[in-house]
Order: sequence, then C-alpha cells, then structure tokens
Amino acid sequence: MEQSRFRRSRLDLTQPSPSPLPDRSGTFAAEGIRVATLAELGPDRREVRERYYALPREASRDTPGPGEATDLPFDQFVELELDGPGAMAEGTFLAVGGDRYVGVTTRERRAGRPDELHVGFTGTLPAYRGHGIATELKRRSVEFARARGYRSLSTGNALENAAIWSINERLGVRTVQIYIDGERRLAER
Repeated sequence: MEQSRFRRSRLDLTQPSPSPLPDRSGTFAAEGIRVATLAELGPDRREVRERYYALPREASRDTPGPGEATDLPFDQFVELELDGPGAMAEGTFLAVGGDRYVGVTTRERRAGRPDELHVGFTGTLPAYRGHGIATELKRRSVEFARARGYRSLSTGNALENAAIWSINERLGVRTVQIYIDGERRLAER
C-alpha cells in the first residue's frame, strides 16, 4: 500500500533564474522581522542553539510527509546540524521576530560533491505562514550559493507539501526523481 510520494529536485545555478524574486526585507522589517544567518547570530551561543533547535521541531509538526515526526535529542541535533561535517552556519538563514526564530532554511555541504549544496529544511512557524518568509529565506540562499560559485542546489520534499513546492518552482527548481514509500502488511500467524 502506498504511503507517500517524495520528490528529489535540483536547481541548476549555472542557468539564470527563470523569474527573479524581489527582495522583501523592507516589508519584513516593517513587521519587526529581520533575516540573519546562523553564523551572524552566533552558532556557538547556547541561547542561539536552543532557539534554533526549537524552530524546526515546531515548524515541522504539520509538514506533510510519511510517518510521524520524531524529535532528535538536543545533543544529537547539535552534533548533526551545528557541528557535523555538512553543517553550514553561513548558509543557514533565519527569520527573527523579537527574541524568537520564526522561519529557517538550511544549507548543507554534500560529501563528494563540492559544487553542490543541499537544502536540509525550510519552514516557518504556523502563525507566520503565508507572508512570504520562506520564499525570502530560499531566495537569499539561492543568492548565497550563486555568489560562492556552487553549481547546483538539491532538495527533497513530500509531494503533499504543495506550499514548499510552489516556492521551489518559482525559484526554478526542477524534479529529478519521484520516490514512492509503501507498506505491505503481512498476515498474522
């Protein structure tokens, strides 16, 4: 029985953007939201790590995808996401509202692929959705990758996640492959 479908996608950064997205920083600033990189916020600071840890946990609770979300313990999160070999604080963009992180998009280096970055997670807190925050974060990450000479960005998302795919399409991301997750229940003996 099919459980879900997952899209693996890529943005070719050597090609011009199909329709460049406008910088929305001014709009967000008027709403009290600024965009910063994790590197600017100080990834070694305990309070930054704790806020950063809380954001994807809360933002992904209702993200379409297979199975139920499970949380990594804080120490494992830090080890993988902040201190791991693919971690990229300078390529992780956060939307900051007051003392709270309200949106994020992450970049990860790919082992064996020095000309490609991977989009790990993009999301916003439910109360901040629909304002273009995720779009602005992704737009900045594309500019970041292009400015540093990367040739492509790879990403993946559940086909049910139409909101994030809409953003990806506007940026020029194209589907490379579709995976189908399934389950077969065996008869009990």
